[in-house]
Formats: sequence, C-alpha cells, structure tokens
Amino acid sequence: MANKKPNIPNPTDRFGEFLNKTDFKELKAQKSALYKIQAKLEKPKPKFTQKEWDALEGLINFIDAIQDIAVDEYGVKETKVFRISRKDK
Repeated sequence: MANKKPNIPNPTDRFGEFLNKTDFKELKAQKSALYKIQAKLEKPKPKFTQKEWDALEGLINFIDAIQDIAVDEYGVKETKVFRISRKDK
C-alpha cells in the first residue's frame, strides 16, 4: 500500500518523528473499520473479518506508540497512561 506521510520538516521531538512515520491512509482505513465493528457489535452474535481484526490490532499498536511517547518523552506517569492494575480501569 502506498503511504502518504505528512513529512513534517525537521521534527523537533519524538512525536513529530512519530507523525512522519504514520501512514494516515492506513489509519483512516482502520478508523473506518472500527466504525463497522462498532455497528456489528450492536447485532447479536457479531462476526468479524480478518481485515477488521487487523485494523483493531493496528489501532491498538498506534495507541500504544502514543502512550510510549507520552511516558518516555513527556514524563507522563506510567500509571496514568497504562492500565497497570485493576483499580486503574
């Protein structure tokens, strides 16, 4: 898949670098799949395609990368960003 990336010139931090690596075409497709999954969940006994599961995995990985940057680069506490214990639900 051809990916058109934002190409932020001279990113000053890890988040800018992260955005330059983001495939926004794929992200848009994953978001669309997420809407379809949401609609399916409203029906009894929903069934999902491999493409929908792949989209979910991609979104989870994307969110995980954002969380890593928040902790590693911006000093946000891990307990605030990640689900570390049951009480943090």
